[in-house]
Amino acid sequence: MCRLATSAESKETIGSIEGIDTLLTAMKAHIYDARVQAQAINLLSILSNHNENRWRLARNDGVRTLLDCMKHCEDHVGVQAYGCVVLAHLAVDRDAILASIMDTGGINVIMD
Repeated sequence: MCRLATSAESKETIGSIEGIDTLLTAMKAHIYDARVQAQAINLLSILSNHNENRWRLARNDGVRTLLDCMKHCEDHVGVQAYGCVVLAHLAVDRDAILASIMDTGGINVIMD
């Protein structure tokens, strides 16, 4: 899926057909499976490099879901690295999303 999500058009298509919602649901269902989380968050890191998808992710409790997954898989390098990429994408010029990251303990998750 990550290979398919490289163009702006494919990122928009995945986002518009509720692909982000589906991905977040899968992440919640497999919260303790680091391999699933690493793949899912890698895909989020690609999808979140698209303006509308950043908002889709933020509107659908994606920040909290991402941070929960990062907490539960704190020893998995891929989960942490991809998670930081997603957070960086979300924080770029988006004060409302940055506030959501701060309010849900994002800095603590990164620092722990």
